[in-house]
Amino acid sequence: MTELVTFGETMLRLSPPRGDRLETARELDVQAGGAESNVAVGAARLGADAAWISKLPDSPLGRRVVSELRSHGVRTGVAWTDPAESRVGTYYLEHGGKPRGTDVIYDRADSAITTVEPSELPTEVFESAAYFHTTGITPALAPATREATTTLLRAAGDAGVTRTFDLNYRSKLWEP
Repeated sequence: MTELVTFGETMLRLSPPRGDRLETARELDVQAGGAESNVAVGAARLGADAAWISKLPDSPLGRRVVSELRSHGVRTGVAWTDPAESRVGTYYLEHGGKPRGTDVIYDRADSAITTVEPSELPTEVFESAAYFHTTGITPALAPATREATTTLLRAAGDAGVTRTFDLNYRSKLWEP
């Protein structure tokens, strides 16, 4: 039985070494990161059977995201798309020390998930799932992600799956 299914965008996070600035860094650390996949990773690391569903380009970067999630024990259900038509979103995280704070720069325009169609996603995972989790970030990305989020929330409810929704408001994505 799948205890948890999550849906959302996972991007590649590029970060300079702690204390370095993006504008002067010569190296960047690469990690996969996204609110919903982070929840799946946390649950899997605590022993839950967790799955993450989304859409990615069938490219080295898309496969990098899947590989990292799987390395944490998360099962993945990905709708693969032509890499010529979309991309993996990225974000840059610059850790700041006092008095300068941490800064985040998003680069997610035209990412694969912005074209997701509910029919592309493996909704059969709800047949054995206990929980479905998503956040307010995902429907804010594009009209397609808003439709897919609504459709998945309904499908999970119809399957008797307990749904959780983290508002996770992002002022860079939504107007108040």
